[in-house]
Amino acid sequence: MGTPAVLAISSPHALGYGEWAVFKQWSGDAQGTGRTTSLTVNSPKTADAVFFKTNPVAESIPYSVLGGLACMAASYIITRRQKGQGKQEEKAEGEKKNEDQGSGRSLMLGLAVSVVAIVIAAIVSSGIASGYGINPGELLDFSNWAVLFLCAEAIVLLALTAVVTRRLPRATAAKPTAAAVNPYGI
Repeated sequence: MGTPAVLAISSPHALGYGEWAVFKQWSGDAQGTGRTTSLTVNSPKTADAVFFKTNPVAESIPYSVLGGLACMAASYIITRRQKGQGKQEEKAEGEKKNEDQGSGRSLMLGLAVSVVAIVIAAIVSSGIASGYGINPGELLDFSNWAVLFLCAEAIVLLALTAVVTRRLPRATAAKPTAAAVNPYGI
């Protein structure tokens, strides 16, 4: 008669650089997907714990890129509609103030797009991490290439949105000239 043995594994394990080892299954003489399994030992037995490697932040990158690009496209469309309501005229002295406000608005839109991309990445990576049993609070690791990528992505989205929304034609009201108001002097 054999001796009963209980095998237990703790998971997940931080490997470093944003990667985690997550338990998948037992193989060999011990079978199953539970973290605890038992077997009867009546001869030499082998039991292997099979893990897979994951980086929850890296898995969120496609979602943050798509979300950021969609938000940038929406910013472009909204800005184009707002600026397209008037005709572009020659710049007058008073338009410098409007131009400065347009630059500020472009930067604010760029900041909003960046924040949307980061929030999407945080939500998706937290959901993935929670599904694997990883504490989402441990994901912000600046040795993780994916975290650095998301930071760079946010900066690029900010700059691109600011450039794209600033380059649109400025809508200005036509200023009447003396000849246009009364060409005959009457």
